Amino acid sequence: MRKNAVRKIARTSYTGNMASGVGKDISTLMTSTEAVEACGGNYRVLKTPLVAQVADPNDPSKVVNLVIPDKHAVLRSDTVKNDDGTELVALTGLGVGGNNLTLVQNDQATLIMDEIKERSKGAFAHAGVTDSGASFFMLLKLEETIKVKDEVIEEYVLFTNNHVGMRQMGIAFLPMRNGVVLNAAAKTGLDSNISVRHTPNMAGRVAEATRVLATSKSYFNKMEQDFNAMADTKLSSDQVEEIMDALIPIKDNVVRAGKAQYARDKVNELYATGQYSDALKGTAWALYTALSEYSDNHKIFAAHGVKSKDEARFQSVTNGSGAAFKQAVLAKLLAVVRAGK
Repeated sequence: MRKNAVRKIARTSYTGNMASGVGKDISTLMTSTEAVEACGGNYRVLKTPLVAQVADPNDPSKVVNLVIPDKHAVLRSDTVKNDDGTELVALTGLGVGGNNLTLVQNDQATLIMDEIKERSKGAFAHAGVTDSGASFFMLLKLEETIKVKDEVIEEYVLFTNNHVGMRQMGIAFLPMRNGVVLNAAAKTGLDSNISVRHTPNMAGRVAEATRVLATSKSYFNKMEQDFNAMADTKLSSDQVEEIMDALIPIKDNVVRAGKAQYARDKVNELYATGQYSDALKGTAWALYTALSEYSDNHKIFAAHGVKSKDEARFQSVTNGSGAAFKQAVLAKLLAVVRAGK
């Protein structure tokens, strides 16, 4: 690998799954209602017309309230107790939505997860709140697994209920290896993220859960084919170098070069020392998992505003820059696999 004169960068590595430091373990809980309660997701959300307070242009000592058309403020409502035991309502601003925004409370939105759990024979894993309550998530482990030679890859369903933004209720299908998300959605012909509908009746939830599980089965079956194709493909050192040049190029900027060099060194270390059987060492699968582990556990994640470093990592892994990076990784490695046939 090329060596560059770069600035040394302090790093912190993660262990555990993508939700480490965010939310709570709910593996001992049986219902979504219990899970929402346990992780603090039982607040209420509401919307109210968005009003701007501006100085009166005719009398600056006065304030004029202007209603912003077609916009609503989204608020979080919590019941809190005073020192004397009396209850008060605390409101927190979460964001802005349009007229068509329909809010679904977390304890109602997650009822579909009870149906998915029952029909898949799965188990709840983790749940939590991000962005001060603007989003709620619940992770469920399915009973079925993906087999890649002698490795077992776990299958997970990630439910999100977003109270701010275009996409509200959604499901993501996440293959995981030793807690690392193999967020493989690129160029598979299948989407690893789908929208789900909130239905207030049992029959509607059953139908929606059935649709979700049918889609997940198709997705995970395709992933198993692609993963095993990578496991059957040995890489030369020149191929590894070419792949790294494409995915993690060395930049001219000293700071960017330092980050890229660290990333390449870490990926090479994980690729060389990872826990693989002899059949999997030196394969496209080994490089894919090394790149994925780097992205999940060894990148720098920074706190921003109300978002903690752990939240930033979670969102990167599930639907941010980390997920996009792994999509690019999968596309590149599958292209190498096809070129070798």
